[in-house]
Formats: sequence, structure tokens, C-alpha cells
Amino acid sequence: MRKLSIIVWLGAALLTGCGGDSSSITGESATGVSTTTGTTTVVLSMGSGTGASFESGVMAISTKSLSAGGSTSLQVSIVDQSGALYTTPTAVTFSSPCQAQGLATIAATGVTPASPTVTTSTGSASATYSATGCS
Repeated sequence: MRKLSIIVWLGAALLTGCGGDSSSITGESATGVSTTTGTTTVVLSMGSGTGASFESGVMAISTKSLSAGGSTSLQVSIVDQSGALYTTPTAVTFSSPCQAQGLATIAATGVTPASPTVTTSTGSASATYSATGCS
């Protein structure tokens, strides 16, 4: 079984004090990455929603503006070229400039001990972002 690793960077809609712009999600595998399983190549995209409602490159964020000390839920979907959730085990790592500076923490849902990385086989990954010094 082959694992694909995906890194998620949060945009400034969440991290206004740390730079970026409100529509940016950058990093590995945000859109159009391909992976080969056997002789089949699958093109993957990351975003929110599925099927016809899938929005590539858009992370679902419950609260888009935080003060220091606030927290919010994050969710991404990984879909194949047909829009179906990608159910092959895939590692997703949530990251942000504020986290890299030690001014925020990210804890992936369902991971003990707390880590910003989660392996999903459902095509969906969630985390909680806590701003400890960023706003």
C-alpha cells in the first residue's frame, strides 16, 4: 500500500498577522498532483466539498478571523479527477507561518499525541488551529 503525503499551508484569512493573502492555499498537492498505483495514474486535488460542490484549493475554516488565544476548525477533502473522495491512505500535514514561528499550534483530529499530521483513508482530514500569539 503506497502513501501519498500532502502538506497544507493556511492563508491569511486565518492568519492576518502572519502575512499572505486571504485566498491563498499553497504547498504540495494543493491541486493537480498525480499518483500512480500499479499501472493507473490518478490525478488528485485538495480543497473542500466533493463531487459537483468541490472547490479546489479552498480549505473549510469555521472561523476565518482569530485573535491571539482563539481557535478554529480546519477541514480539507482529497478527491480524484471524477470528484470522488480519495480513499487510499494519505498523510495530510497542516502547517502555517505562525505555527513555524511558535505562535500557533495545529492538532489533527483523531491523532494522539497531538500532531499536525493525520493519515486519512476517507478522503477528508480535519484539524484544530489555535492561535497562541498570532492574530
